[in-house]
Amino acid sequence: MNNKRKRTDDDQSGPRVGTKVQMTSVGQTPSTSPYHYDTGRPTGGQLSHQVKYGPGIGFSPIERGALHAHYNERKVTSRYTQYDANRNTYVQAAVGMGRGLTVQERAVQQGRDPGPTSINHIIASGTGQHALNRATLEFVSTVSPMHQAAAIGRMRGFAREIMREETGGEGYGKVVDTSNMTPQQAFVAKRNAMSKDLLKAFEGGNVNAYKQYMKHTFDSTGNLRLGHGSGNSRVSTGFDMPLDSRLQPTQRGERLLKAYETFGYQDMMKDEKIGKRNAAGLFTTNQKGSRLSSSRQVGDDTVDHHRRFF
Repeated sequence: MNNKRKRTDDDQSGPRVGTKVQMTSVGQTPSTSPYHYDTGRPTGGQLSHQVKYGPGIGFSPIERGALHAHYNERKVTSRYTQYDANRNTYVQAAVGMGRGLTVQERAVQQGRDPGPTSINHIIASGTGQHALNRATLEFVSTVSPMHQAAAIGRMRGFAREIMREETGGEGYGKVVDTSNMTPQQAFVAKRNAMSKDLLKAFEGGNVNAYKQYMKHTFDSTGNLRLGHGSGNSRVSTGFDMPLDSRLQPTQRGERLLKAYETFGYQDMMKDEKIGKRNAAGLFTTNQKGSRLSSSRQVGDDTVDHHRRFF
C-alpha cells in the first residue's frame, strides 16, 4: 500500500534537520517522541489501552446517592456539555494565548474546510468531573478540616493550571470584570472566583457553582483546542497531549500533564487493558506503546508561562 501523500501548507514545519524519523500514515514522527498523532485510521494501530473515565464511573450506588442528595441534582453523575461549539472560539483563544494553531484551527482561520474536527479537551472533561465528584464525596464524608482542605486544594490545583495562560476575558474572565487589570491581577481575580465556586459547591451543595466551576475550568479555552475529530473519538476520555509541529509535547500539554499527575487521584494513573469496561488510566495507547494525541500544532508554543503569571 502506498502511504505517500501530497504535502500541504499545514506540513511545512517538519522535524529538525538531522532528526531521525519514521514514516507514518499521518506524516513524519520523530523516533524520540512517545506520542502518535492519531486520526482514527486503522493504520494508526489498534488500541492497547483506552481510558474510559466519566463523571459517574466507579461510584457505588451509595456514593451516587450521596452526590445526588448533596447537590439535589441527579445529573451530576452525567456529563455536562457546556463548551462553545463555535470553531472560531478556539482559533481566537489560541491567538490570544500565544500558542501555535492546530492543523484544524489554521484551516478555519484561513477559511478552508478543516475536515473532521471536534473540540478536544487536554484533560478530558469527563475525567475532570469524575475528580470533582470524588473530591465532593471526600469533603462531605469527613469532619476533618485537613481532609476537606485537601479536597479543595486538589480541585483548585487543576483549575489554576488550566486557567494560567488564558487572557482576561476567557474562562472565569467571563464572570469577573478584568478589563482594567494587569494580566497578573486578572489571574488572581479569576482564581478567587473559582475558589468561591468550589466552596459553594462543597459546603452548600450549590449545583450552579458546581457547573460554573466545570464550565470555566475543564470546559474553558485553557483546556481546549480544535483538533482531529476521528482521533479524538479514540483519545477524548483520557489525557490528550497537544503536540507541536515536530510532534513533541507542547509547553501547555506538559504543564497540564504535571497538574494531572499532581492533583489527580493515584488510581486514575493506572493503565488497564482495553478489554476491561470503563478502564481507568491516563493515556490511550496503541499496541506499539505510543500515547495517542488528536491535535498537532502547525507552529510551536510562544508563551512563557513561568513569567506571564504568578
